[in-house]
Amino acid sequence: MFYRLGEVILELVGSPDQAGEGPARIWGLTHTVADVDAAAALLGEHAGPVKDAVQPGRRITTLRTRELGMSVRTALISPHVKA
Repeated sequence: MFYRLGEVILELVGSPDQAGEGPARIWGLTHTVADVDAAAALLGEHAGPVKDAVQPGRRITTLRTRELGMSVRTALISPHVKA
């Protein structure tokens, strides 16, 4: 599910039919960038391939956070496309 909180989009992911052990947790953070292809090119091998996002008209890449010494999973996504 996606919730728009002004400029912020909160995405909740899970299966309504299954529950895991322990409390819920955050997968990570996604940052909107003006040019996801340029950002991925700048990060080089530290970014995964840019691909179509779940949201129509948007593209996304995930960072190889362990290689960057980051503890939070991180993705970069293109700006929201207004219909």
